[in-house]
Amino acid sequence: MKHKFILTAALCILLIAKTTAQQTSAQLATGLPLVSEDGIKEITVSNNIDVVLMQDEPENVKVKASSEVISKLKISVTDGRLFLAETKDVKDQERLAVFIWVNDLENLTLKGNSLVTSAGVLRNKNLHISADKDAKVILKSDGKVWFDSPSRYHIEQGNGYSFIQLL
Repeated sequence: MKHKFILTAALCILLIAKTTAQQTSAQLATGLPLVSEDGIKEITVSNNIDVVLMQDEPENVKVKASSEVISKLKISVTDGRLFLAETKDVKDQERLAVFIWVNDLENLTLKGNSLVTSAGVLRNKNLHISADKDAKVILKSDGKVWFDSPSRYHIEQGNGYSFIQLL
């Protein structure tokens, strides 16, 4: 079990490092304005999208990606719900890296072979995660986290947070 975890974590880190290494900060698109009184409480991520969640204050909630990636995404925000979907231009094996700053996220839905990870510990009271069988989650949270499919996840307690993985 530990070997599978280490291999998966290393693969995720390499994937994110490779994606970000190919993009300079000048290539990153300006954060898309996400005007929502209640912030972003729910995120739905579709196939071929890799998301890195980062904790920030409500006024700093935003989405960033390279211009090339943004041109291949359908992004919408409705009543505090953020939807990320691929366009028809995305090849089967292509991965789209998206960085999202959140504050007290409540629901996370992963479709297809999407991947969500966190950079640091997310602050949330309750986080519900719903994921398709090919989706993956590796994140840290200081609040309660629960899944629709309890047999697929593993939680380890850290110092003031939980390390959650759904593989």
